[in-house]
Amino acid sequence: MTQWYYYNESGEKIEVTGAQLKELAKQGTVTRDTIVETEEGKSAPARRVKGLKFLEMTQPESGQEVIPAEPKTKTSNWFYYNENGERIAVTGGQLKGLAKAGMITPGTLVETEDGKKTLAKTVKGLTFVAATPTQQTPPAPVPPATMENYNVASPPSPFTTPDPFAATPVNPFAPQSNPLPSPSPFAQPIPVVSVSSGAIPQANSPLSKTFNRYFMWYWICVAAMIPTCGITHIGAVIFMFVLLYQAWKLIPADIARTTPGIIVGMGVVFFLVMLLFPFWANFLDGWIFTLVFFFVFSAYLSWMFIAFKGLGEDMNKTLMQREIPYRVKESLGLICSITSFGFACFVNASADVGLIVNGLMFLAFFIVSIFFFKSVKNGAIALIEQNST
Repeated sequence: MTQWYYYNESGEKIEVTGAQLKELAKQGTVTRDTIVETEEGKSAPARRVKGLKFLEMTQPESGQEVIPAEPKTKTSNWFYYNENGERIAVTGGQLKGLAKAGMITPGTLVETEDGKKTLAKTVKGLTFVAATPTQQTPPAPVPPATMENYNVASPPSPFTTPDPFAATPVNPFAPQSNPLPSPSPFAQPIPVVSVSSGAIPQANSPLSKTFNRYFMWYWICVAAMIPTCGITHIGAVIFMFVLLYQAWKLIPADIARTTPGIIVGMGVVFFLVMLLFPFWANFLDGWIFTLVFFFVFSAYLSWMFIAFKGLGEDMNKTLMQREIPYRVKESLGLICSITSFGFACFVNASADVGLIVNGLMFLAFFIVSIFFFKSVKNGAIALIEQNST
């Protein structure tokens, strides 16, 4: 349904539908000189809107405020707004003369010297010239004003010309007189979703619930590593790769420093290389072993910093771009990247490298990763829920 706006006597901008605008014109609330505005932002006097029928009133309605504004002296300052919305200063005597000459009508907006605005018909002492009908060529027949004429998909133009407001500026006094317009009784309430900073997003869509399930199975596998003597370690690594892939997939290409496929593919390669390190190391000796180990281990640590610390940074950039107040804890991603040193050494641990120390770093990696992936999971759900609305 097409939305319209009109400015009442106080300069307030009120939102109405097309049918409501026509009804207000019939009741006399909207007069010929009332400033109206289309949803595209074009404004003009109501008399230029096709299909409106006005109730002409030359006397104020019962109960309507009447300004005892008959000038005490003929030099009192008054203002009136012409058809183009221009504010023109006149004296009290000139105001009366303009009303008698027909240049000021009952619906003309006038203003007292103390800044109070009202319609000219409410000012005592003004005599208006009754409008005489003129013979005009009848316009082409117009469909009756019904609700069906205001189609949302393709609303018909209510104006007689394609651009009737080319020389008509926007009402100049409305923003200054009322920067916060009062709500219209016809306006439909707009739902507003408020998320406080740090609030945990709710998983409502199927994809958000799936992300929740991946995280649940991840921390279950991690928690079960101690009672099962590390049997669930493989399951924890698999769900870690699933979470990394799904999280990187939500980051736009113009922000992400890598792709989900590269992250998971390189992670699987490094995991298998580290797992099988004791076997293929037997075929290397001397400086060749040292060189290969340094290259593989350096590449592994670089991958960990991108996969975890980089994920937190890029996801936060995405959340800020989408104006979502939740933030991923980047510090936990940094700790995961550092403790992954123990993860790699523990897989190949021996008495020489310190089994206990590397084992503690191995456990620290997985414990901290639970909290890190919980933070990533909440950020991912916030992005998913915004995309689904």
